Amino acid sequence: MRKIILLLIILLLSSNIAFSQKQGKEFLDSMLIVLPKAKEDTNKVILLTDICYEYHANNPDLGIKYANEALKLSEKLKWQKGFGWSYGCLGNCYYVKSDYATSLSYYYKASKIWEQLRNQKGIASVNGNLALIYQSQGQVERALEFALKSSEYDRQINDLRNLCIGYTNIGSLYSDTRLKNINKAKEYYEKALKISLENKYNELSAINYSNLGVVHKRLYNYPKS
Repeated sequence: MRKIILLLIILLLSSNIAFSQKQGKEFLDSMLIVLPKAKEDTNKVILLTDICYEYHANNPDLGIKYANEALKLSEKLKWQKGFGWSYGCLGNCYYVKSDYATSLSYYYKASKIWEQLRNQKGIASVNGNLALIYQSQGQVERALEFALKSSEYDRQINDLRNLCIGYTNIGSLYSDTRLKNINKAKEYYEKALKISLENKYNELSAINYSNLGVVHKRLYNYPKS
């Protein structure tokens, strides 16, 4: 039986073009080589948070280590953006560890920073992830509130990839039996699929085709599933 797929929204902020052209282990290895010689400045904070991102899914404990280093350096530099990124990274790692209470506390700290800085991308990202946590805790109406807010910011700044992810997650909220609005779920999955096809986000297209298949079965529309 297929299940609805949810996506964590990550704010990745690589400052190095050479790094950004690499992916996966090659990307991580490149950053780890540079790290010991990095100056104690804002670029190192970004480097540490990027390393945290690479570790967060498969080794969240190691991700936490690098995020805490980024946080400590941000404190030394008194750099507000560094606080926002570091708190967000910690929230991501604790989310993966299913420590939702700790994850929430860090996401709210990040949210406060991004609101103060009026950083729309940061606000969008953290609200999207708050939505996922509240959904995990069964608070789907509160989750929907954050998810809609996140997607509105993504729409305003034309962040199409995260908008696609956001619409996917809104669809999953509407498909939840506690909201029981499968037609709304279908509407948002179709919005997400349209964006992913137009921009060749192939992995997101696959996810939304799968989610729409689940929706069509629930609507008893078996030929489309």
